[in-house]
Amino acid sequence: MSSSSPSSSSSEPTADAGLQSAINSIFDATDALGQRSGKRARRGPMGSKSAAEKMIALARFHSRAVGLFDDIGIVLDTAANEKWGEAAPPAPARTRGPALTGKERQVEAKRQKHLDGLRKCFDLILAQAPEMEEAIRNVYKSPKWDAFLALMRTAATGAQHSDTNKLKSKVHYALLDTEVLFPKLLEDGSKSDRGVKHHMLRKFLAPWPLREKISETVEDESGQVLPSPEAQELIDGLCNLTHKLDHNEWPSIFYEHGKYDDEDKSQGLFRSLFLLRIMRHVWTAPRSAMGGTDTLPATCNARASGQFKSTGRMVAHACTHGRTMLSTKDWSRKDGAYDYVKMYRQVVALFEDDPEDEWVVETLEWYNDRVFNQDILDIGDDEDSDDETPASATAQILKQRRARKAAAATNSNDDEEVNKFVIMLLRHQSLLSDDPPVSFFSCVSLTIFLLSV
Repeated sequence: MSSSSPSSSSSEPTADAGLQSAINSIFDATDALGQRSGKRARRGPMGSKSAAEKMIALARFHSRAVGLFDDIGIVLDTAANEKWGEAAPPAPARTRGPALTGKERQVEAKRQKHLDGLRKCFDLILAQAPEMEEAIRNVYKSPKWDAFLALMRTAATGAQHSDTNKLKSKVHYALLDTEVLFPKLLEDGSKSDRGVKHHMLRKFLAPWPLREKISETVEDESGQVLPSPEAQELIDGLCNLTHKLDHNEWPSIFYEHGKYDDEDKSQGLFRSLFLLRIMRHVWTAPRSAMGGTDTLPATCNARASGQFKSTGRMVAHACTHGRTMLSTKDWSRKDGAYDYVKMYRQVVALFEDDPEDEWVVETLEWYNDRVFNQDILDIGDDEDSDDETPASATAQILKQRRARKAAAATNSNDDEEVNKFVIMLLRHQSLLSDDPPVSFFSCVSLTIFLLSV
């Protein structure tokens, strides 16, 4: 079944009552909720909300915690076709001929990666409300499927537009408690004075090495503090776009202030007050952004979607909206050479490449403690080549992470081999020699010597 193109409307989301009514009418027309099997579906984190409320919440959850740049209509349509569509005819046997070219293999690999991404999105959506799978299937089998996809798109894009518009005026989230934004921003809502042309925002957007260079100053004869000649040259290059920022280096505002380490680029990454405040704004309430909250509000996005733990995709959502807030452009997939889609996917990759990695676990726990206050809350029931280029901060962090794991594995294997050698030596000496057995202390000394080699 085909799906219509994504909505490009920039209006606020349709009122919940209107969306619920429209979805309920589709469910009623297709008897989507009446054709249940005898086995009761497991209830997900959304609890006892109505079916229409769950579908709206799922669409908004998709925007904020699943696939910010993945059209929910395409996600649902692709997954539904695979799960419930008519089986595709078998592909004709490939006759002998020229092997696939390198370019063709790249295209096929990219297609498969895209499909895998859509499947992952569908699984994450359904995990929030597994009891809705049968209703979705029943609508898919009906003529109302395209209308249903359109409503889901309306809810998802509405969440994205709402977040963009509400965060637009929250530039103070980027400031330390002791800082004051200077010069002040225009009060008419325009963003023309933001981005690299703004003295402070320029530093926030720049990666740490560049930020340090453009912050260098000198005093003139009158004692006035000015950018150094090298700093001024870089600033001019940023302003006239001869020096461009791109998605392969993280903005310094993504790091805990002063914690950047070029030898370990994951140190302090994503632990900035800026991103923390955006996460609170989106998931608990705007009023909790600056200082947190001791109680989860009765009405908030966390409760609406049944999401009470931070994920890498939620952090990626905060990164994307945060940088958009500081930029001159409103919502877009690109800001000059800066590709938001690739940036978003790189953030996700850092968390999902190895979910058990110590940095991943500790970073998400850091957010959980500060966003959801887990200890005291009663929550109840495209081309992807740039992701692995040497210039990519993501690639460097992943490389450092894998190197640490490889080193740990090598050390473990070395220890095991030494132990085997010592045991073999003892057995050999005791079985084949008339001399007294090798003493325990001799074995220990030998082991220490071998480990130090």
